Parts: sequence; structure tokens; C-alpha cells
Amino acid sequence: MIILREIEVNKMGYDIMMLTFPVVDLIAEMKGTFPIKDNVTRQLSSFTPEPGGVGNIAITLNRMGGTSLITGPLGFDYYSQFLLTRYRELGLETKGLVQIET
Repeated sequence: MIILREIEVNKMGYDIMMLTFPVVDLIAEMKGTFPIKDNVTRQLSSFTPEPGGVGNIAITLNRMGGTSLITGPLGFDYYSQFLLTRYRELGLETKGLVQIET
């Protein structure tokens, strides 16, 4: 674990710096009603990818006017590309994310 003093992160111009492994949440749309009953099968009609984990924190902080730097590894797969694109669309800093071969 790497711990940076607050003053060092502030010198870089960010309110918060997150060292992490970025993840994608898959939001499922389900047909039917709640609550789900035992032995009743429900059909999922679609999955929608959204930034998950610390991405949620960075997005919320950004919407509140703060700044963040997400650092960590990404691959070259579909979900890694999705995260890079979505973070940039939302105005998040992506220079701390490093793409590596897996």
C-alpha cells in the first residue's frame, strides 16, 4: 500500500488520489415484479455497464466540483476501453490509468 501525505496530493492539484484496480458494474434490467419469490425464474432483458468501485467516488466528487486522480492498471479489453471512454466523457482525469498487457 502506498500512502501519500495530503500536502503531496494537493500539490498535484487534486482533492483526492485513488490507487485502485478500476472495475465495471453491470446493471441488470429484470422483467417481473418485486419481491422475488422462491422457485420463480426471472428473465434479464439487458445489462448496462457503468463505472464501479472508486469510479463512483470520482464521478460524485467531480459532480460536486472536486477533482480526483484515479490511478491503476487497465487492460486493452472491451471493459477497459469502456472505462477510459466513460471517465473522459464525464470529465475525469485518466492520466493515472496505465494500460498493460494481461
